[in-house]
Amino acid sequence: MPFTIVSTPAFMRRVKKLKKDHKNRIKKFIEKIEKEGLHTLKILTTQNDYILGEIKSSKPPYRLYVVYDQKTKIFYALLWESKNKQKKIIRKLTKQLKMGVDIGINYIFGEE
Repeated sequence: MPFTIVSTPAFMRRVKKLKKDHKNRIKKFIEKIEKEGLHTLKILTTQNDYILGEIKSSKPPYRLYVVYDQKTKIFYALLWESKNKQKKIIRKLTKQLKMGVDIGINYIFGEE
């Protein structure tokens, strides 16, 4: 069963600025999510029907952060960030996810 993944506008703006090898890594991760779904993610937190997860890349040491909407079965690609910023990013995304559930997930993750 193929899964749907949506890249947020903020994510797309950031990806356009990346080097080709990073873009290729992201593309492979997105293809893996489309093919295998939730099993590809390390689950970081949940909020109502939303799951915040990450996929790890060791070389280069980066993470792809994704939110999964269990109702619509859609994955939202949010961020590609260095492992060095992992704790800060997880706190930020967890806070945004909590706010997003209250006022609308597209509003929070749709724009930077």
